[in-house]
Amino acid sequence: MVFGEHGVQDWGEIAVTGFWNGLDPPSGGYTIYYLTEAQQEPRIVIAHNNDQCIFFAKQFGGTNINSISDAITYLSQTNPDTNIFDENGLIT
Repeated sequence: MVFGEHGVQDWGEIAVTGFWNGLDPPSGGYTIYYLTEAQQEPRIVIAHNNDQCIFFAKQFGGTNINSISDAITYLSQTNPDTNIFDENGLIT
C-alpha cells in the first residue's frame, strides 16, 4: 500500500531523505495499514501492544489467532497490501 501520488516516484530511503508519512507506532506496539477486502478502503489502526494487535487481526476476520506471530501472518497473507510497522520499522 502506498500513500501518495500515482506514478513512478523515488521517495528515497527514510534514513537518507528523512521523509516519513505515517503514524509512528508506540513503543512496544504496532501501526497497521490494512485494506478492507470488500471495499478496498484503507484502515489505519494503532495497537499499543501484542494483545491489541491480535485483537485487530481478529476484528479484520482472523480466526485461531493466539500469538503475535499468528496475527502478523494473518494480516500480511490475507491482504498483501497490508503494512505493519513496529518501533523498529516495517515488519511486513
